[in-house]
Amino acid sequence: MNRYKLIAGVLLIFFLGVMTGALGTGAFFKQRIKHFAKGGPPAAMILKRISGRLDLTEAQQVEIEKIATETGEKLRNLRQKHHPQFEKLMEEGIALMKEKLTDEQKEKLDEIYERIKKYRGGRGRHR
Repeated sequence: MNRYKLIAGVLLIFFLGVMTGALGTGAFFKQRIKHFAKGGPPAAMILKRISGRLDLTEAQQVEIEKIATETGEKLRNLRQKHHPQFEKLMEEGIALMKEKLTDEQKEKLDEIYERIKKYRGGRGRHR
């Protein structure tokens, strides 16, 4: 009996460790994804990543950082400019799908779409 308790205890501890690791990793990546979705990778992160690989001089790093910052800003502006069009297309697509569905399916589609919007949580929406 004690042997089974020991095995069960070890398995429980192992399982809890796996779950803790999985939840922690999930939370980490979720935060990271939110960060990138809001404005893309910051210029400093891009610079750090490529600087070592390209063996950039300090002068080159300054210029590359400037370019990365400007490009990031242009991308954010483009995303902000076209977001309403994207939302309109999504709404039109949902409306077209609903024409082919039963009332019960329409309700489920609405729930799915609301979850997607909630998950996106304002991504791409620039306040």
